[in-house]
Order: sequence, then structure tokens, then C-alpha cells
Amino acid sequence: MGYYTTKKFEGYPIDALDYFSLFTKRISYFKNSANMINSDINKQIDNLLSNSIQKRNIAIVIFIIAILILILGFYIYKTIRTHIKELSNTLNKLAPITGENVQIDINSPKGMNEALKITEEAIAITQEAVKKSEEASKAKSLFLANMSHEIRTPLNGILGFLELLKTTEITPEQQDYINTIAQSAENLLQIVNNILDVSKIESNKLTLEEIDFKIEDEIENTLEVFATPCAQKEIEYVSYISPDIPSVVRGDVLKIKEILTNLINNAIKFTHKNGTIEVNVKLQEIKENRANIYFEVKDTGIGMSEEQKNKIFEAFAQADESVTRKYGGTGLGLTIVKSYIEMMGGNIKVESEINKGSKFYFDLWFNIVDATPKYRKNSFSNLTFAILNTFKDTKRKDLSLEYLNFFGINKIGFNEASELNKLSKNEIINGVIVFYEESEKDKIKNLQNIDYPVILISSLVYKKEIDNLDFKQFNIYDPNVPSKFYNAILFTKEEIKREVKKAEHKKEIYELHALIAEDNPINMKLLKTTLKNMGN
Repeated sequence: MGYYTTKKFEGYPIDALDYFSLFTKRISYFKNSANMINSDINKQIDNLLSNSIQKRNIAIVIFIIAILILILGFYIYKTIRTHIKELSNTLNKLAPITGENVQIDINSPKGMNEALKITEEAIAITQEAVKKSEEASKAKSLFLANMSHEIRTPLNGILGFLELLKTTEITPEQQDYINTIAQSAENLLQIVNNILDVSKIESNKLTLEEIDFKIEDEIENTLEVFATPCAQKEIEYVSYISPDIPSVVRGDVLKIKEILTNLINNAIKFTHKNGTIEVNVKLQEIKENRANIYFEVKDTGIGMSEEQKNKIFEAFAQADESVTRKYGGTGLGLTIVKSYIEMMGGNIKVESEINKGSKFYFDLWFNIVDATPKYRKNSFSNLTFAILNTFKDTKRKDLSLEYLNFFGINKIGFNEASELNKLSKNEIINGVIVFYEESEKDKIKNLQNIDYPVILISSLVYKKEIDNLDFKQFNIYDPNVPSKFYNAILFTKEEIKREVKKAEHKKEIYELHALIAEDNPINMKLLKTTLKNMGN
């Protein structure tokens, strides 16, 4: 409809304000429509843009994965090629075992078949060689066992007759020769015994023989054997055995003693004059009626480097070839020690430094038969000992004081006899302790007039000097073990008395008849002579 009906404008059919209002509404409608269209277009654009970005990111990730797969595939390809080449080289090395000299290429089917054939033949030949090697090893072990037995039998005869020869009238020079022969025979016997033990270990014929035993007594007896060899080399030989160890345990006592014997022998061999050997046996814990006991043998000998430590437990090996030339030995001792300890559930360890010494240590568990210790802690707390002050401290002194502390002994130090006399006016003194090597000799001599029992602690090196002293004394020689201190304390209480008897040749010790079962004529003769000397 038009705004006017004739060509001649006669005015608007509606009011101007109404028209303006309607026109404004129309403009607003168009504007809203445009905004709605624009919003829809923007949403569509945003959706398109978001989808494009997402697709772009996916494409990038796919591209990166493709690159990584390509790189991985190339690496796998190279690895497979390298392994194929190495496998070909290995197979080419196997070929001579079968007696063929061919070049194998496993890239081809023919080469693969040939490789399988050669591998099967090489495996069969190797298995046969291993079987023969095992048979040869068993034969070697059997031979060593038999030969060791055959050698040991006449050696026992030699040693036995040497002991009998010592009882006859001989000159000092002959005595020296006999001692040299006896020492050489004993060394040879030890070598034979070691070879026999190693052959048993290799053939898996070695077993544990567990029995009930008094561990404190057995260890003390083992340590006492080495007092003289240490004194001969002027080595300080000390020990600490926990006095509170259960009195009776169950285990293979012979192997434990052999372990300690081998370790102490090595320590003596490699420790020079004025060195120190220390043996420690300590109770670590008791759990579920089982005792864990720690063993340690420490010396100030030649020591070893890290490289040398890595091969000392190998059979027939020593830390250095020069060691064998200078010190002797077969290199079997530590092999046997390691095997015995591992059989009993332990693990031996070693610490060492060149020119500073070595320490071998391990711990073992034992079933407890009698948990009561042989010695009671603080059992002599009512006693007081006066100790002559020393001019130097030693391991012997330190460990001896530990024993005295265990027994609860009260201690007073003094410098000379006159000071001791003054102390006795105010203190009840039950005895005097003198560390012979660590004290001044003139002060020791001045003590000869005191009216107290004296405990002298010393190395066996000074035995002759100590025997010349005029003391009411009890002597403790290395190694210092609990029983020696216990008996020394009893001596001061006059519960035991020191007796020195001269060796006497007695006849007719026994009156009995003996049946000898022995197929070796030399050993038969030895046994008959020994029994005859005993009055049979």
C-alpha cells in the first residue's frame, strides 16, 4: 500500500511519529536479524576453525608417530642385521668343531638349513666333550684321594718314628736335624691333607659331621697350638673369646677348628717380626635357641691389593706368584676355608691393605645344647687387683683388661713397689697384675719382695726370663683366653696352686693287651714300639 494514492502529495496517511516509530522497529528487526545471522555465521566459522585445528593436530601427531615408527623400524632393521651378522660369525666359529670349514650365510634358506645342521652337530660334540671332562674330573679326584691316602700313610710312620727318636739319647745337632725333618714332614702332610680335602670338595663327597661340643674349650685348644710359632717370630698373639658364649653347642667342630687353623697359619706366614695377630670369637645374638657367633682373624702382615683379594679363594691360587716363592704354600687353604664356611651357611669376607695387614671374618649359627655360659659375669666383683702401670699400650693389655672387666675385678694402678705398699694400707688388695713386656724390668724386679700373688701376662718369648723371677706367680702366656684368666683369679684366692713338675719317663703306665689292626708294616712297627715303651 502506498503512502499516498494520487500523484499529488496531500500528506501522509498516518502520523509522522507513528511512521517513525514503525520505521524504527523495522530497522531494529533488521538489525537483530543481521546479528542473528552474523552470530550463526561466527559459530559456523568457529566450529570449522576448531575442527581444522583438531585435524591439524591429529595430522601432526600421526606424522610424528610415523617418523618415530620409521626411526624405530630403521633401528630394528640395523639391530637385526647386526645380530644376523654376529650369528653368522658365531656359526662360522662353530663349524670347525664339527670338522667342516665353511662360510655360512643365514640370509638365504640354504644357509639357514646349513646353520641348523652345524649347530646340532656342534651341540652333540660339546655334550660329549662335557661328559668326558666330567669323567676325567671324577677320575682326577679319585686319583688325588687315593694318592693322598697312600702318601699320608708312610708320612704318619715317619712322624711317629721321629717322635720316638727324640726320646733316645741324641746330640743337640742331631736334635736340630730331627726337628727339621719333622717340620718338613708335617708341612708335606698338611699339603697332602689339603689336596685330599679339595678333591672331596670337587667330588661333592664332603659332608658336615655335627656333634655336641664345648665351643669355648675347643677354640682355646686350637689357638694354643700357635703360641710357639708366634713366639718364634716374636709376634704379639692375642685373642678375645666372649666368656658368655653358651657352653655347649651343636656343629662340625673339626671343620671349625680347621678353618681357624688355616686362617691363623696364613696370618703367621705373612706377619713379620714385632707384628700382631688378633683372634676374636664373639657372641652376637641368641635367637630361637640358636647362637650367632662371630669369628675374626686379623694381622698386621703384608696385606693385599683389591686385585689380589679377588683371587685368593681360588684353588691353587695365591695373591701373587712371588708369594709362593717367598712364603711357600699350595694356595689351597683359603679355598677349603671358604667351602667349609659356605657348607655351614656362612660367608667369609676379607678386608686388606698392602703393608698394613688383613682381616678375615665370618659368622655362623649354632644350635644351642646348653645355654649356660661357662663363666658368670661379675663373678669376682669382690676382688681388687693392683696393676703395675705400663710405659706402652698393646692389644694384649687392652684385651686382658676386657676379661678383667667381664669378671668384675676392681682395678687400682700403681707405679712402683713403695706405692703399692702405701695403697695396701687403705685398700684390700687380692693380687697384683704385671704386663711383663709392657713394663719396666727394674720395677718388676722390685716387686719380688711383696707379699701378694702376682699374675704375669706376657708373650711366650719371655718365658725363660719370667721363670727366673722369684714370685708367687701365675703366668699367662699368649694367647690370652678366658680359662687362663679364670684360673689366675682362682690362684689369687688360693683355690688352686701352681705346680711345676719335671717331665719323667714312666714305664708300665697301663697293664693291658692290645690288638693292632693295621695292614701297613711300618705303622705296625711304630704302634708296637710305642706300646712297648708304655709297658705293654
